[in-house]
Amino acid sequence: RPGYVEMYLKDGTQLLNQGMEFALQGQYSLDMPQKTMKVKAKAKYGARYFEATLFEDRPFTEYKCFVLRNSGNDCVWTRMNDGFQSRLIDAFNASAQTPSTVIHQAWNPVVVYLNGQYWGHYNMRERADRYFVAQHEGLDLSEAGNMDVLEASGKLVYGSKDEYAAMIKRIKASSPGTSDADLQYILDNIDVDNYFDYMAFEMFFGNSDPGNIRYYRLKTEGSKWRWIFYDADYGLFRSGFDSVTSYLKDTGAGEQKIDNTLIKKLLENAEMKDKFLKRLGQIYQFFTTDKMLEIYNAMAKQLEPEMSMHFARWAEENDKAINIDSPTTPEGALRYWYTRLDYTRNVLRKRPRYFYEMVQERLT
Repeated sequence: RPGYVEMYLKDGTQLLNQGMEFALQGQYSLDMPQKTMKVKAKAKYGARYFEATLFEDRPFTEYKCFVLRNSGNDCVWTRMNDGFQSRLIDAFNASAQTPSTVIHQAWNPVVVYLNGQYWGHYNMRERADRYFVAQHEGLDLSEAGNMDVLEASGKLVYGSKDEYAAMIKRIKASSPGTSDADLQYILDNIDVDNYFDYMAFEMFFGNSDPGNIRYYRLKTEGSKWRWIFYDADYGLFRSGFDSVTSYLKDTGAGEQKIDNTLIKKLLENAEMKDKFLKRLGQIYQFFTTDKMLEIYNAMAKQLEPEMSMHFARWAEENDKAINIDSPTTPEGALRYWYTRLDYTRNVLRKRPRYFYEMVQERLT
């Protein structure tokens, strides 16, 4: 639908004031009373791009689209879990000797009014599309058409999936553990450092919904496939989730049986397995309970002042068919939110030890 967007900082400074196009976004989370929306700049509504610094921790001053996200499946729990994991990656990159090249969405909590009516707390995020890739790869937004973007087991987002499908077919029939040529073929087509970082983050966080994968390749000389950390509502959700076993099953990763050819084939090679475990160890050592709680508590503190008003708007619309535990009074919903924050804190206390044991049992 056509619309108009105004955006303000807390001090009243206006960031945006222009026409736009917006639509609902999501899959299962569209069942939630509060919906996720994508907001896109269009020339026919005034301007091709939003010219503003939407995220303080990103260098970009121009955007094609952004998302007002209800927190997906996590919208009935902490309302920030996916953004929290992105913030963890930011923290790792800020301190790591070799930062990760896995791109991920910025997080900015906002208050939304729709047609003048209070619509509550939302998580403003970059939209994980071709324009997002172009920005993070140092391209101009006008160059966003020069790439292929896929998701899950090869579903097309933009461009073509033919080359990726042909590559996976060849790799499935290969033996990189014993053939140098087969390993070199993978290295020529996959940014292995990027892919190993992606898998390490997903494994440590224990994302039990691994179908939310997006990956891309630029159509330029020498470009390789790279990954996007995206939509991890079920990461750091259960401390005991055995992500190592789940991701390496012969039938495919997770309950959805997502194609896991790449990680399984790479781990057949002793040198690649050693490389992955060393990087996994670096990431593991950074994500201590204390470090994770420091970031988590700071984010919760940002949301806390708004939660009473948010639940006053939405609590009575909580649907027991979606989450039977969600109270339908503002006071009860606020107490439940605090309970879910504590639940995740407990996950953060236990996850490092449990994950270490999983790796020891499955990968060593």
